[in-house]
Amino acid sequence: MPIFDVEKLSWLNGTWIRENLTPEAFAQKYVEWALNPEYLMKILPLVIPRVETFSDVADVAGFFLKGMLPITKEDFASVKMEEETLRKAMQFALWRLEALSKWEKDEIFNEMKTLAQTLEIKPKDFFAPLFVAISGTTASVSVFDSMAILGSDISRARMRTAVNVLGGSRLRKKQNVGKKSSQPFKLRVF
Repeated sequence: MPIFDVEKLSWLNGTWIRENLTPEAFAQKYVEWALNPEYLMKILPLVIPRVETFSDVADVAGFFLKGMLPITKEDFASVKMEEETLRKAMQFALWRLEALSKWEKDEIFNEMKTLAQTLEIKPKDFFAPLFVAISGTTASVSVFDSMAILGSDISRARMRTAVNVLGGSRLRKKQNVGKKSSQPFKLRVF
């Protein structure tokens, strides 16, 4: 698997933007990327019930317009799990998400609910760290809707970041919790 230097790619992308796009061209590209009607129509049904003013939209939906989130271990402080349990739960969740072939809300939900039951963690408690990994907070729009909208690549990348922040990379043994399969989970890290 190829390894990319994400920081260098971001720097190169920023350099290209500054050297090649006028403010008008930048605005047009941004609208095409983040504010296109198709993408907005996926997000707005989740956002509208949670806002009182238009200025609230950025707080509620800003994570939909970002790449990787700057999460830290402290962001998981309100999660009701022992540190080791949290680390393992997130690692197993990542492995299960990486093995998921159909990336749809119901499939993601069912996989995570089954894993929570297998690990004997209340679903509400199990889902809380997923919210942090995907949206940067424990209070957000539906984490499963969010993952479906964001897509598998960014959702899995955010989960990998969360696992690394929590020290999950220490879980070297690739365990296949609750699944009967001959294929082990694969942990991919940027």
